[in-house]
Amino acid sequence: MSELQKGAVEVAKILRDAGYEAFYAGGSVRDLLLGLEPKDFDLVTNARPKEIDVLFRKTVLVGANFGVVRVLWSKRREYEVATYRREGKYTDGRRPDEVIYSDSKEEDVQRRDFTINALLMDPFTQEIFDFVSGEDDLSKQKIKAVGHAETRFQEDRLRLLRAIRFAARFNFEIENETYEAICRNAQFLREVSVERLVAELDGIWKCSHPARGYHLLVDSELAQVIFPKLSSVEHAKLIEWTHQVGRWEPGTDEQRIVVCWSMLAYFIDEDDREAWLMDFKFSRARIHAIQSVLSLLNTLENFLAVTLAEQTRLVRDGRFKEASFLFQTIHLENRSTVRQCEALLADLEENPLPPLPMIDGKSLTKMGFRPGPVFKRILREVEDRILERKISSKTEAQEWVLSQKWD
Repeated sequence: MSELQKGAVEVAKILRDAGYEAFYAGGSVRDLLLGLEPKDFDLVTNARPKEIDVLFRKTVLVGANFGVVRVLWSKRREYEVATYRREGKYTDGRRPDEVIYSDSKEEDVQRRDFTINALLMDPFTQEIFDFVSGEDDLSKQKIKAVGHAETRFQEDRLRLLRAIRFAARFNFEIENETYEAICRNAQFLREVSVERLVAELDGIWKCSHPARGYHLLVDSELAQVIFPKLSSVEHAKLIEWTHQVGRWEPGTDEQRIVVCWSMLAYFIDEDDREAWLMDFKFSRARIHAIQSVLSLLNTLENFLAVTLAEQTRLVRDGRFKEASFLFQTIHLENRSTVRQCEALLADLEENPLPPLPMIDGKSLTKMGFRPGPVFKRILREVEDRILERKISSKTEAQEWVLSQKWD
């Protein structure tokens, strides 16, 4: 049992000892039944938020109006504890207008999105409580809405995209009625905030079957709603390319996510690309990463036309792995460029370059140059010569700078 699960058992014990019910709920139960390690443990109980609050030393009433209390168990562990409830109307397509607390765990699961996420487990006996045939759907590898699919998607439009993410993550089928409801309601995804959309899309990009996810996005026409600037031909290309992403093993999830967004941005006109990326409200760091990958890709696509200095900068760049993968995905037939990059990397490993930079602005000032735009030009050209192995020491760099005319 993981430390995270041990903490959840301890939280459940406090609730039980106080006379309340307590069960694991949602994704943790699903993952345990699939033999996966849950990333979090949510609990449900018949205790009301105020009753939960007094039982624990540190809590945050993050969603007290919706019956949710976050229990801060340690610096690294926290657990959401939710009161059994049923929900009123969803006039905003995201949250219920009101919640009505309940004493019935069976009633509580009826408000959940998909049957595989509506299972409860006793933390102490591991007994499963299944009121929606979720275990059967899990064994059949099926994504099915709880109750009436149309109602579930009208309650929270993001569920349209969540269904696709779960299908891509687990390589499950989406049950027919549920899928038809997704297709009928695709246009309502426009009502979902871009931040929530991006979080779900990132989940698709980093999962085991991103191509399955993108195929479902296109087939259901969710992709056309999210990415209206892309053509049907470009969507087809992206399905093909994301097949390669599913086989790629980068160092981090963020690398895979950056590559997938770079694939999408590849089809956006270069003059419009930054504005397009900003529409998704990415962090500056992510926008910079995507732009860097596409800039490096451009260098790779013109590899023989650029200088040795530019080639060396390319393979030494921190985003080269992503750019190289993207290049090989787009240009499957072009192995010569990849081989040249590999040869250059091998040479750099065998014959390392001296530390960079050899000289900086202070060095130039000491050499008698006045600060100004010329500094950038001088430092760039010195670095070019170092990368081309024409300069190997600081003394040589200074001598070369002094021998040139910089007017």
